[in-house]
Amino acid sequence: MRIAERNEAVTRAKLCRNCFNPGHYARTCERGECHHCHQKHHSMLHTGETRSSVPNSQSRPPTQPQRQQQPQSSSARSNQQTQNTNTATSVNSQNTHTRPTTEQPTTSQNLVSLPVTPTQNILLSTALVKIHDRFGKTMLARALLDSCSQHCLMSKNFSSKLSFREIPSHLSVQGIGPSQSVSTKAVTALVEPRIATVSEFSEEMQFHVLPKLTISLPTAAVDSSKWNLPPSMTLADPCFHEPGPIDLIIGAEYYMDLLCDERQKVTSEGPTLQNTVFGWIVSGRIPDNWASSVVSVTHVCSTAEIQDQLTKFWELETCRTASTHSTEESACEEIFDKTTTRDSEGRFVVALPKKEHLISQLGESRAVAIRRFMGIERRFATNPALKEEYTKFIREYEDLGHMEQISGYSIGEKEYYLPHHAVLKPESTTTKLRVVFDASCRTSSGVSLNEALMVGPVVQDDIQDISLRFRLHRYALVGDVAKMYRMVLHTEDDRRFLKIVWRDESTEPIRTYQLKTVTYGTASAPYLATKCLQRLSEEGESAYPVAAKVVGKDFYVDDMLSGVDSIDEGRLLIQQMIALLHSAGFTLRKWNSNSGELLKAVPEDLRDGRSILELESATATVKTLGLLWEPGSDQFKFSTPLWNSSSIITKRSVLSDVSRLFDPLGLVGPVVVQAKIFIQDLWRNQCGWDEALDENLQDQWREYKRNLAGLDTLMIPRWVGFSKGVDVEFHGFCDASNKAYGACIYLRSVSASGEVSVHLLTAKSRVAPLNNPKKAEKHETTPRLELSSALLLAHLYEKVKNALHLDAPSFFWTDSMIVKCWLSSSPSRWKQFVANRVSEIQHITRGGVWSHVAGLDNPADIISRGMTPAQLQYEKVWFHGPHWLKLENEHWPNDQRVQENEIQAEILEEKSVTAALSAVAPSELFAWKSSLMELARTIVYVNRFRSNARPENRNKRRVGPVTSAEIDDAMKNLVRISQKESFPQEIADLTRKREVRESSKITRLYPELLDGIMCVGGRLRHAEISPSRKHPYIIDHRHPLAKLIVVYYHQKHLHAGQQLVISAMRERFWITSVRNLVRSVLHECVPCFRVRPQVQQQLMADLPPERVTPCLPFQRVGVDYCGPFMIRYPQRRAQPIKCFVAIYICLVTKAVHLELAADLSTQGFLTTFKRFVARRGKPQIVMCDNAKNFVGARREIAELHNLVRSKDFQTSVVRSSAEERIEFKFIPARSPNFGGLWESAVKSFKTLLKRSVGVRILLYDEMQTMIIQIEAVLNSRPLTPLSNDPDDFEALTPGHFLIQRPLTALPEPDLDGVPENRLSTWQRIEQLMQRIWQKWSTQYLSDLHNRTKWTKRKDNIAVGTMVVLKEDNLPPLKWPLARVTEIHPGADGNIRVVTVRTKDGSYRRAISKICILPIRENLSPATPAPAEED
Repeated sequence: MRIAERNEAVTRAKLCRNCFNPGHYARTCERGECHHCHQKHHSMLHTGETRSSVPNSQSRPPTQPQRQQQPQSSSARSNQQTQNTNTATSVNSQNTHTRPTTEQPTTSQNLVSLPVTPTQNILLSTALVKIHDRFGKTMLARALLDSCSQHCLMSKNFSSKLSFREIPSHLSVQGIGPSQSVSTKAVTALVEPRIATVSEFSEEMQFHVLPKLTISLPTAAVDSSKWNLPPSMTLADPCFHEPGPIDLIIGAEYYMDLLCDERQKVTSEGPTLQNTVFGWIVSGRIPDNWASSVVSVTHVCSTAEIQDQLTKFWELETCRTASTHSTEESACEEIFDKTTTRDSEGRFVVALPKKEHLISQLGESRAVAIRRFMGIERRFATNPALKEEYTKFIREYEDLGHMEQISGYSIGEKEYYLPHHAVLKPESTTTKLRVVFDASCRTSSGVSLNEALMVGPVVQDDIQDISLRFRLHRYALVGDVAKMYRMVLHTEDDRRFLKIVWRDESTEPIRTYQLKTVTYGTASAPYLATKCLQRLSEEGESAYPVAAKVVGKDFYVDDMLSGVDSIDEGRLLIQQMIALLHSAGFTLRKWNSNSGELLKAVPEDLRDGRSILELESATATVKTLGLLWEPGSDQFKFSTPLWNSSSIITKRSVLSDVSRLFDPLGLVGPVVVQAKIFIQDLWRNQCGWDEALDENLQDQWREYKRNLAGLDTLMIPRWVGFSKGVDVEFHGFCDASNKAYGACIYLRSVSASGEVSVHLLTAKSRVAPLNNPKKAEKHETTPRLELSSALLLAHLYEKVKNALHLDAPSFFWTDSMIVKCWLSSSPSRWKQFVANRVSEIQHITRGGVWSHVAGLDNPADIISRGMTPAQLQYEKVWFHGPHWLKLENEHWPNDQRVQENEIQAEILEEKSVTAALSAVAPSELFAWKSSLMELARTIVYVNRFRSNARPENRNKRRVGPVTSAEIDDAMKNLVRISQKESFPQEIADLTRKREVRESSKITRLYPELLDGIMCVGGRLRHAEISPSRKHPYIIDHRHPLAKLIVVYYHQKHLHAGQQLVISAMRERFWITSVRNLVRSVLHECVPCFRVRPQVQQQLMADLPPERVTPCLPFQRVGVDYCGPFMIRYPQRRAQPIKCFVAIYICLVTKAVHLELAADLSTQGFLTTFKRFVARRGKPQIVMCDNAKNFVGARREIAELHNLVRSKDFQTSVVRSSAEERIEFKFIPARSPNFGGLWESAVKSFKTLLKRSVGVRILLYDEMQTMIIQIEAVLNSRPLTPLSNDPDDFEALTPGHFLIQRPLTALPEPDLDGVPENRLSTWQRIEQLMQRIWQKWSTQYLSDLHNRTKWTKRKDNIAVGTMVVLKEDNLPPLKWPLARVTEIHPGADGNIRVVTVRTKDGSYRRAISKICILPIRENLSPATPAPAEED
């Protein structure tokens, strides 16, 4: 077996090329290596042959593409830097490839750290610098001065130590191998020398923040004791010889500005000392000091985004573009329309479309512009030719009046200085060097001019549309607007944002200029220039109609690609075009045409003498697979780009190569699709961006690039044969393979003489979607891919039709009968994926004809599979379509009828349509009666009437009592009606002798039809039970009949519970979801609810103002009675008598006052009240509880209840209180929760009294003494816990508000012997009281926040609700019924008190004493239903 065959066998079997085992790649194999070259492949695969860079010439390509997988002999891999504009001198690379200076980097924005292991220890330049944050705080940082880093960097650890101003900024950092990190922000810091006397340098720099910059430098300690450093020399880093962390990296942007002129050598072979603005830095080789592990770090940055690479390639592959403007784009259009004018010479004067909120944030930019200019001058010193071209460009700029010199600074207004640099383009025929202005350079505030400008919408047609129209003209005309941007002026006010600095010689002072025209490099420049062309087209339509149409449609940026059908039309176009553009100050130069006669009409100085023109994107900055046009032969040609000669190929380098492919019309689509498929294979293999590809993939990509050289000989006619008077047709073809799918459109023209010509107009391709492991179908089926290709063809046809504006017959061809079947039917027949695409295809191709074509005659098969350039140039089918297109249409393939029965249902993807057997609304007869038996009897009487009304039954009428047989027949009729309304599909299936569908909810019951009724089939067929239990009737729980059945069995079994009701029903009926239904019926049952009613609750209300407003003790009180208690007088034979205790409690301080009352009379209460007023002062508010809240004998409760409820009592108390200006308030009856404060005091009093006295009967004096002692104890209870103050050993109590200490505290020591100067004054007493109230406010009042219960807000009760009133001394079944007649909302809108009306009258009750009945009117949407209980 030859080596090539061995390679092919290993690749086909997917084996490792190193050990011949599956499951891994050669680069990760741990086995040996080749004995010949020591590379990662087996010795049996080694070959000394190398591939030629140019493929062998072939007279004819083979019928099938043959790929020879031969390994490439290469030397050991070495680090290679492919995207660096600054060559790193510390990197030793054997195969370093330097890109041409005219090219700009196209890799992603990344930062590369290249480790090198040198043979000697090398010192890198470090310095200690002083860093200032935005608040002026300073800190020393150790900085590495790196001339090969385009960005300044800062470690995350150091950035967290100071308060820097952060700026969002994304920077992808890629190191050697798979290591990668990302910087998401940048900070701005002021950098100064650590010693102020060294220099006056002070610069604000922007640093990108990274987790870690590099390892400690130097990597090993250096002995500098033998060096004779001058003592007067100030070192930038005194500890340069000791390893230490690096906090900053100062890059090339500032590096040259830091250096001074002085330089010294420590020794002849030692390091170099360079003077800088930070002091002397030490760097270079260290003699006689070998290092075992030294790492040198070179930082290289590039600035292009990787997304730009993909955009350049994929933007040409789309067929549809969004035309809707964004809000910003619409605002930009409005600014242009309002501000654009024309000067006296006709030139356009435009304003910058500024974002006003950002333009005001522009900071200082002159210093950066001067620093960048100084760097350019240093390049001039080493490159005089560059200086000459640069100076020539600037002088021309000034001589043409495109910029003007100004003097001084602008004071009080925003301005912006543009840094500038040179871009060389040697292949240009006009300008070899172009100066580009950098409007993206950020100012001191972090905002750049481009960020403050609107970009504007795209106003011209894309390159695809223009290229398509370019192929229709018999005579082509091309041209280029000279200096188009600079022909458009800016307003005087906007020129302050376009300032630059310049001087001819470094000895001259720096001069300031401001640009007067649209400037290349500003974000809005492309829009402003192209929009002026569009405006010129509109304004010149009347005077120059032919030229105005071309300016509006056939210009791509500043390039014209147009044409005419006759010489006369061409001369007229040339004449009008030159005049129209000249009227606005534009000059169209580099005219060229395929007609020499037309060129004679163009002034000689405006002609282009080139024989081959490059038709590529005007904004392209890299060499592309350019579409070339040769005017002499009027044919398109293709050029092969200059590839990077890289020994190692990565996914990043592949993308860089693919981004060079430029084929807007898809003429070489079969070649380009191979690159697309290869890229998808890289994603499928999950290759890393900078990970070397597998060797077979590298060989495959090298072979692809070598084959592209075959495009150099490919030539395609530009003109497709269209002209006036010629009949044309569009023919579109589509096809798909398992790797890609594509579409192509041909223009078929028939001349007046009958001559037929067919030319490929355009083509597009897509790769097949990757497998999705999350979906059931892990890959798209072939019919679906074929349908996707048909959709691509429809989009491509829409693109062509809109670009050419030709109303021609259209024919569409596919080789898939399934796709033709889909397209010939309504989209509603198919599943969603197919239906959506079929609908879109039918709308776009309306009026066209879809037909079937054989696969061999389908040119789209070529683009779906790919083809090499050598094979493509001999494929006439690709460039001119099938041979039968040149024949009359009767010779075209016959359209075959689609036989749907021959296509499998799974492939056809037809949507399953449910029959029109949807469930209907329940019959009205189930609402006739609320009882099952009453409804059944009604059905019996209806059946009797129908039977008796028949003439044949006149002599045998059915009369008399209802029989059980009639009840059974009526029940069966009700069940049949219920099942037809609930299970129409199931009954239909069973009627057709089919099984019930698996999607049915009764499938597990295995239903069957018995006597027309659907019953449970089940598994009890052989059980010795009644037939009704074996096969119960199936009822849907949502049908009204199910509820009637549950209510019947619930009432029949004396309101039994859930389990008993279900067990009883299962004797005859099987109701679905029966437990939920029974639970809801039991919950709505009023008799069951009245046995265990539920009272209402509401969120605990906020404390009233009487509780939380400071006042004197007992100024707001609550009063309540407790008792009776038995006492006796000291006389002999005195009988025990009853007494009561009146409890007065302060609502603010919880202070308690107790009074002994002889009885429950009104006079007795007033007597206690007068004693309370005499001892505690007159209160303002008295709140009283008038509910039955006592426990004791029933008679005493009745007496106490009658006392507080009697009108005489309330009238007497209120009248007496009114005379004393005392407000008396009564809480709702039987609502102890409204008076919880005094209820708590009653409980505390009873607890202390019972525990102290027990069952003894005290004398009157003993009882009085005990009451007063209990009062002292209650007033000594702490209101709050001890405070956290270590000097405060006393808790706040009610006694503090009465006598400034607890009532049970020991007396204070005698202070008579204390001198007066040490005695407390009245102000001291007042201060003490203020502290007591302050402690009440901060400690006690804060503890009242918590709601200990009733923590959830409930729905409010509504007027008209039927309720049950709770009575504490009656069983629930005897609680009276009532209806809510009035509601009383609280301050928070929640209802806690209502007025109810019973048969005995109206009462005011708290909601905690009512229970809402679960009846229908209470469960309406207007009134919330009660909470359900499990």
